[in-house]
Amino acid sequence: MENKKRIGAMGKSKQVVAITVILVITLALLAGTGHAKRKEIVLAQFDWPASIGITYIMKQVLQSKLDVRATIIPLSQDVGWKTIEKGILDAAAEIWWPARIADINRYVHERKTVEMSLTYDNAPQGIVIPTWVSKKYGITDIDDLRKNAKLFDLTGDGKGDIWAGAIDWSATEIMKIKVGDYSLNLDPFTEDTWVFYTMFQKAMKQEQPIVFYYWAPDWLFSKFDLTWIKEPEYDPTKWNHVRGEPGQSKITCAWQPARVYTIFNKKLKDRIPSAYQFFKNFYISIDDVNFIIAEIEKIPGNPKKDPAVVAKKWVSKHPEILKDWIKGIKLKQ
Repeated sequence: MENKKRIGAMGKSKQVVAITVILVITLALLAGTGHAKRKEIVLAQFDWPASIGITYIMKQVLQSKLDVRATIIPLSQDVGWKTIEKGILDAAAEIWWPARIADINRYVHERKTVEMSLTYDNAPQGIVIPTWVSKKYGITDIDDLRKNAKLFDLTGDGKGDIWAGAIDWSATEIMKIKVGDYSLNLDPFTEDTWVFYTMFQKAMKQEQPIVFYYWAPDWLFSKFDLTWIKEPEYDPTKWNHVRGEPGQSKITCAWQPARVYTIFNKKLKDRIPSAYQFFKNFYISIDDVNFIIAEIEKIPGNPKKDPAVVAKKWVSKHPEILKDWIKGIKLKQ
């Protein structure tokens, strides 16, 4: 397994270098054209499926409905914020609050160079079990989970197990703290997501109860019937997380629900008003994002599809949403 991880990391590193080289060249060319007069929209795309899917939907609408040429450039969030502020790039989807609250405060509220609009609200993360397990054993909340911990024994040692996430995630550290502070009597384990997916599918096939950390939107909710374990509502007085110091942390409530935004350069209002209004109008539901992720990801029973094809098909099937997106925009005849 370690060799596979090392090979995978080397491959990913080469991809990052290649993308960075392309990005540097592209941004240099864009800057040289005088972005203040540029009539093309350049979209930042981040490296997770929801960002990829939504960005291609934006491109599809800009080009096919608003007659605005659009280009997509994969990059990091840090570069995305900086280049959008300068007007080298124009917009980006999938900005998560409170994860990026420092950038939101800096660019939107303090400098006022970037605007944002709400894409979807109440994005959850927490503890999940298959719905069939919830119904069969009456498990709906933390107390139920505590009483039935032994059901989730995946290793045969007589104690329940819970997937807490990948080894280097902040969420994984939080889950481990929660398991202890909730006195769940579960053993948290860490594995890469692809390993967890294999374990999850095996458990579902064998009707083995399984409990795990998860989030939405994601394809798992599009393909399986899952239930969130109810936790005490988020309370900042019950959420004390000192990163890297689990012994000094104490967490006894749910995650704060996230809000997800689209960001765009403020000067776009004068340069390309139709695109500016489109970004202000843009929204999408978590359920729709779950579906889009399932279409563009390689998952069991559903081969990976071209995000451009998925975007075109999805837009054509949702005329009522498209109507909201282009509301107030004067379309070219």
